[in-house]
Amino acid sequence: MIFDFEHRLTELAAQTVLCVGDLMLDEFVYGDVSRISPEAPAPVIAVARQEAVIGGAGNVARNVASLPNATSRRAW
Repeated sequence: MIFDFEHRLTELAAQTVLCVGDLMLDEFVYGDVSRISPEAPAPVIAVARQEAVIGGAGNVARNVASLPNATSRRAW
């Protein structure tokens, strides 16, 4: 059986999707690890850049909203 992704995607446009869950903020830190801290087994990082993006159910809601024909967005 072959999964027809395009067909399923168009069917999804006619559905109502409810996303329930927690909202969090994911933080990513990029850089070079110079050593391991002597106080705890944690890397010491020379930070090159940081990035914060929505996570948890907020990420799921953002992904659903980005699908083709996603027209209604509500938050309570």
